Amino acid sequence: MNDFPSFDDEVTTPAAVTPPPASTQQMPPQQGQFIPPAPVPAPAPAPRVPLTPKQKKRRLLIIIGVLSVVVLVAAGFIFAAIVNHNRTPEAQVRSYLSAISAGKADQANSIVDPGIANGDRTFLTDDVLKNADQRIKVVDIHELSSDEIDQRRYEIIDALSTNLSTDIAASRYLGDKSSAVVEATYSLDGVRHSSYFIATPGKNEKLILHTWDIKTPLIRSVTVNTKLPGISIGNTDAEVEQDSYRTKIYVYPGIYTITESSDSKYLAAKETLSVDAKNEYIDMDAQLTDAAETFVLDTVKKQYDRCASIEGNLDQVCPYAVRNKNLALLEPVTPITTIEHMGDYDFTSGQGTIRIKPNPTPFNEDPEAKEIEFVFEGYISIEKGEPKVKLYNARTMR
Repeated sequence: MNDFPSFDDEVTTPAAVTPPPASTQQMPPQQGQFIPPAPVPAPAPAPRVPLTPKQKKRRLLIIIGVLSVVVLVAAGFIFAAIVNHNRTPEAQVRSYLSAISAGKADQANSIVDPGIANGDRTFLTDDVLKNADQRIKVVDIHELSSDEIDQRRYEIIDALSTNLSTDIAASRYLGDKSSAVVEATYSLDGVRHSSYFIATPGKNEKLILHTWDIKTPLIRSVTVNTKLPGISIGNTDAEVEQDSYRTKIYVYPGIYTITESSDSKYLAAKETLSVDAKNEYIDMDAQLTDAAETFVLDTVKKQYDRCASIEGNLDQVCPYAVRNKNLALLEPVTPITTIEHMGDYDFTSGQGTIRIKPNPTPFNEDPEAKEIEFVFEGYISIEKGEPKVKLYNARTMR
């Protein structure tokens, strides 16, 4: 028998050595060693005090308030989105043209500033627009796309030059990506016309509501050439510059009847003015009124009386035979009572008669009396609304 162990025998793994349990007995402290205090056990949590009914109600109100604010803010943004959907350049132009179509010039002025001095806005009033024979009717309004603006660029600039001071201004607005161009079609007396409007973003109302400013008012200038002291549309008057006999007025498109102003006593006129897509120039021929003819006749009568008296018979306008210092007789026979011809600038009176008799002379001791029949000829002009009459001749009939 072999005394050595066999390698085929199973090798037994030694059992794990378990460390001895820690001793609960403290070692005596060494000299100078710090002894930490023994840990204090944490106190048990206090029981939760239930909320009182008042506190519960307050918490509920706070939660409801916060939720209400959130809902209101969300509703506000939704409302703003809905409202802003209708606050577009197209809608602003539609409101503007609708006011003009309805004869509401004052409202139109508030929507779009006419862009002219206050003194030039005489005929941009409700009275004038409501008294128009015809006003515009809106046919179509739509905002142009960027492609449409590019395609019609020069057409738009040319059309806008009526409303803007220069083409450069129109180009500047067209180059602004925030600007919008709106094309509007309207009819006047059955004829269609188109106008372009430039709109730029305005200051928001209540922080979130969009606004648009229209830069191109739909007003037209009309140069009136007339000798009237003033012109009138409806019950509105405007003076005419008497040095040039010309005035410029501004109106909304429409068909108007222009007459003399209410204070024009001696001149009258009546013209129908159609104002559409272009500025206009008109001549108003003024006719003398019955009051002017009466004024002329009064002037003629006074001169006749002077010629038939020694106080005025030497006036240069009296008949030649009457202008004599050596008269034994000078008396009126047939006064002048009519104006036979009344032109725009000249007139001829009816016939008058004055009887004269020269003083006796050594060659004619008993001269015969003579009756001088004549008419006055003269001119009339209206200066600053007042008539000026000049008699230049007394034409004898025989």
